Amino acid sequence: MERNEQNEKTLKIIEKQYASFIDQQNNWDFFRGLAEYVKTLQETIQTKPFVEALERQREMARKTYEIMNSDAMKELRKSAERMTKIAEEVIRKHQPMFEKSQKTAKDLAEKQQSALRTIAVYKNQYEHIASAVKEVQDHLNGRILSSNPLDGLASGLFDIAKQVKASGHEEVIKEFEDNNRKIKNIYGNYTFSPVYEKISDEEVKIERKEEVEPWGAWWITKDIYDKKHQEYQDQIQVLEIEMSEHSKADYDYQTTVATVLSVARRAKTIFDNSSEPSRKRAFLNYILQNPTVNGKKLDFAIASPFNLVLKLADNPNWLRIVNDVRTIFEGQNEYIYIPDLRKYSNA
Repeated sequence: MERNEQNEKTLKIIEKQYASFIDQQNNWDFFRGLAEYVKTLQETIQTKPFVEALERQREMARKTYEIMNSDAMKELRKSAERMTKIAEEVIRKHQPMFEKSQKTAKDLAEKQQSALRTIAVYKNQYEHIASAVKEVQDHLNGRILSSNPLDGLASGLFDIAKQVKASGHEEVIKEFEDNNRKIKNIYGNYTFSPVYEKISDEEVKIERKEEVEPWGAWWITKDIYDKKHQEYQDQIQVLEIEMSEHSKADYDYQTTVATVLSVARRAKTIFDNSSEPSRKRAFLNYILQNPTVNGKKLDFAIASPFNLVLKLADNPNWLRIVNDVRTIFEGQNEYIYIPDLRKYSNA
């Protein structure tokens, strides 16, 4: 009786937790609720055995698929070894022709254009084959990571076959030719792993089972949670980086504006305290724009950003002035040049 009561209590808690998130319109609230729900089912004593049973059923349903994946990788690796040897042999054949073409270009100056074109063809074919071989080797050695290693390796092998065929050595890859493939390719029909060709059919079978089997519903829920959880973790990391950058930019911005205001308010003192004419001239160049002498009259305009400071009234509230200047700066459409005034800020 006590056990039944405990089960009933647990069921009510789970139902309540489910109801708390299932109708949420906000994605974040929904998936956070889903995460807590999944975790509860995995850890609660009453539901844990059911979850483990569902996961075992899924493993059994996917066993054939996992074996096929393992066998396909072995076949593709074997094909990769063979294709690499074939490609290297083709490259070795290209090398003498490439060198011969270079010599021809030197010996036959009057036919240089034709010879150069021949060299370019051999060089292009040689480089493409070498590049395709390197990509396959990078897949095998883990230098290229892929969410689907089988697809990546199969694609690389096909690229080698394509380049070898384009170089005129189609006969050396006849052993991989397969004109009975369901999906044809204009660059050639090749099979590097018979098992790999059947994996897509097995995937379809698993997808159909997921739609009708209880373990499918559970795993889809968990899979969605894992995927969305990672997505939100990535978003949080990006936002934290952006916030850090904005905070630094905001600090730098306010520091710059405060320096501008400080220099503007003490311009006369800075000018008077500059003992050398060159320093006075340099300071005037900072704050004046296009100064001209008309008779005995000096005409000038205040340079940016000091002209914006004139729009503000004197006010002891520095923070409000900084914010006012910020508002004016942000309202300008044109570029505002702010010189390095740090040497004057403490003058």
